[in-house]
Amino acid sequence: MFNQNEKLLKEYVKKRLGTNFRPSKEIKEFVRANSNGRSDSSFAVVIRSKIKRGMESGRINTIEEIDQIIDNSYKEYKERIEIKRRLNEEPTFRVVHEPHKDVKTVKPVDWSGVKRASNVVAGGVLLGPVGALAGYALSDNKSPESKLVYKTYIQENCIIQVYANKLNYTNKKASWPLFFKKIVSIKLDKDHNKFEIMENSGSKLTFRGERPINKDYTKNIFDKIESNFNEYRSKNKSNDVMESKPANLNSKRNPLDLIKKLHELKEDGLITNDEFEDKKRELLSRI
Repeated sequence: MFNQNEKLLKEYVKKRLGTNFRPSKEIKEFVRANSNGRSDSSFAVVIRSKIKRGMESGRINTIEEIDQIIDNSYKEYKERIEIKRRLNEEPTFRVVHEPHKDVKTVKPVDWSGVKRASNVVAGGVLLGPVGALAGYALSDNKSPESKLVYKTYIQENCIIQVYANKLNYTNKKASWPLFFKKIVSIKLDKDHNKFEIMENSGSKLTFRGERPINKDYTKNIFDKIESNFNEYRSKNKSNDVMESKPANLNSKRNPLDLIKKLHELKEDGLITNDEFEDKKRELLSRI
């Protein structure tokens, strides 16, 4: 491949990214689809700066290399959005007794055969005002991952499903599995207002009850999760001993790597300096 001249490369960059004040349609559509209020102009400036440095240093000499920089920037941006969500979002749930004098009757939910949280979300069960404890159940699928040991239906904000080898969490914004082999600890606070789940990647999920908090139900959910987590660990201790350890300094997702990612989020304007400092102190305390 011959080297395109500098003028041709600059024209191509302008075509894909636009100018500092008028981002291209491609950039606008990407930012609109992948961010909450992020400036498409600032995102284009970040990519353009990378390309400019590469051209000045002689590392970028072809259109293909420019395409690679832009495509990698898209991928990194999506990863940063996910990291921000996992580090900063504190899922909340509300649990109430049934019957309750101030609670409207909830239409029974058929949990039989439920294999994925997405099936439940599609049914709209996350939109109501109150919650109910669903109890024990088993799905129809016989594979180990699909054996639903316990599920808690907490209407409005989230659904927690406990399987033989994982915990599945779903709220109105996202759904993701937390595999027991990757969980380091599960802790309930002394007041039974919340519990935290720590993964070996350094990510932490905090489940906090909304006021008024029903502490008995909060503890009940925690006990079910902890019980199945301990049972899984006892059966798979030899296989999971390496994966269950907290991230070390050589891990791809150790606290230092997460701090670097957080710094990039701050530089890109996705988090404030105060948020960065708070999370940095928290991550450094784990080393």
